[in-house]
Amino acid sequence: MRLLPFLFLLLACTAAPGPRKTGFYYWQTELAILPAFDQYLQDISCNTLYVKFLDIGRNPDNHAIEPLSLLECRDTQLLSNKTMIPCIFLTNSVFQDITPTQIEWLAEKTLDALESVGAQFPGRFNFKSDGKASEIQLDCDWSASTQKAYFAYVQVLKKRLPAHFRLSATIRLHQYKFPRQTGVPPVERGMLMLYNTGDLDNPNTQNSIFDLEDAKKYVQGAPKHYPLPLDVALPVFSWALVYRDDHLWKIIANPEDSLFSDRSRFDTLANALNLSVQKATFLRGHYLRPGDQIRIERITPALLQEAAQLAATIALADDAVLAFFQADSSVIRAFPSYTLQTIWHNFQVKNR
Repeated sequence: MRLLPFLFLLLACTAAPGPRKTGFYYWQTELAILPAFDQYLQDISCNTLYVKFLDIGRNPDNHAIEPLSLLECRDTQLLSNKTMIPCIFLTNSVFQDITPTQIEWLAEKTLDALESVGAQFPGRFNFKSDGKASEIQLDCDWSASTQKAYFAYVQVLKKRLPAHFRLSATIRLHQYKFPRQTGVPPVERGMLMLYNTGDLDNPNTQNSIFDLEDAKKYVQGAPKHYPLPLDVALPVFSWALVYRDDHLWKIIANPEDSLFSDRSRFDTLANALNLSVQKATFLRGHYLRPGDQIRIERITPALLQEAAQLAATIALADDAVLAFFQADSSVIRAFPSYTLQTIWHNFQVKNR
């Protein structure tokens, strides 16, 4: 009989970890899942979408805080069998010089905006009344000067939400490595964003989206366990950084279709390419003038594999989600489903 306590202890220590999932971020202002992308998600066993419902920022004209870019759903037909996690992007400037009264007001405005967007999905979300368990994710790169106000907003929002909601928050690499200095948001879960490792403002940076050696500097020397259960997000996007007079002027997403008449030329590029504008032109509606410098940065399957291998060394939650940022028309071509399947399998094996 004395062996029973030890048997129970052994079983507890060897219990199988919770199921893990794949996820995709959907960060566009119009939501419509096309059949080809739906099949792509099925191929990689992904049924979780982190969907940006709204931005919260300051009006450039009067600096007033307001919800911006509310999601418009074009088609819900292929969403019925997917878990949707509403996400809110908040600029750091929102929490500069904000009063407690404004924080209370902002939390209420946030719920109103969530309700407005959620009404497009009848029966799925109840942001002001009881319903089935769900999650809301907050995305804010808070700083030392805004930490207190942002965390206060999180607390107020949590109190106003029905009990069945849990809050999660994105965690940048510098926040992951230095939790004592940056603070840990008062949420139930974190999503470690394992990208944006380089200096955007430096025209000489090779690839600011992901560089393995830069990323290692944040992972090595970090506390063994972050104070929150962690999921992890990896990059599958490209962008063009436009420098004017040696300063970063614009970030333009998915530039390949505009810059390359033959898409295959983009597919054969290495991780980055530097171009100089020779004559005035437009790139995705942005006017470029002669002398502007463009650095095109992209994630290749090889770079994504490096990111996944690094993620596998991090102490993540037993039921961690491996998410990819972000869903758009270029993902299927740049990362065939078998590529993500392989990365997912290797990640599973190495992180257990």
